[in-house]
Amino acid sequence: MSYIGNNNLSKKWSFVNEIHHRNYNFAGDLEQLLIRTGIGYNFSQTSNFLAGYGFINTGKYDSINHKSYFNEHRLFLQYTSSTRFNRFYLDQRNRIEERFKQNHFSFRIRYFSQIICPLNKKNLDKNTFYLMAYNELFINFKAPRFDRNRLGAAVGFCFNKDLRIELGIMNQTLETKQRAQFQLVFYNTMDFL
Repeated sequence: MSYIGNNNLSKKWSFVNEIHHRNYNFAGDLEQLLIRTGIGYNFSQTSNFLAGYGFINTGKYDSINHKSYFNEHRLFLQYTSSTRFNRFYLDQRNRIEERFKQNHFSFRIRYFSQIICPLNKKNLDKNTFYLMAYNELFINFKAPRFDRNRLGAAVGFCFNKDLRIELGIMNQTLETKQRAQFQLVFYNTMDFL
């Protein structure tokens, strides 16, 4: 389950906050708790630069019945852009992360693209159902270069221009394994203008 909030402080500045709670099973077996926040600058209505921080607590099974936890801190910079083609919305994000895990430091880049298609209206506004598909590729600066790839799809509903919800599935491919997860995501936008 995820919450993604975008708080517009002015026409140019925004504050973003995210909480992701991921489980190994449907509920209750914590895999990862991720809390991310940042300050964004809007170049235009369709492009944004964001600098932020993330705290991640991950549980990993060492054996069948034993799980250990470790914390990670991330500093990141990202650029996002949005484009509209008829009724399709295309969003892209480029992110570079500095990752601090116990006694380990690394860099990683991520490229995310998503397409949204409203179903019952031409625009993403009040009472609109939509389909969404995305892909996100993670590349390490050092070997192994390939970190992971996430491929997902969802059905969403816009309650209004500031609140929407998505229910979908994401398949995550790592170097030696892959795994599917259900996703429930809440998006909220608040204006403090």
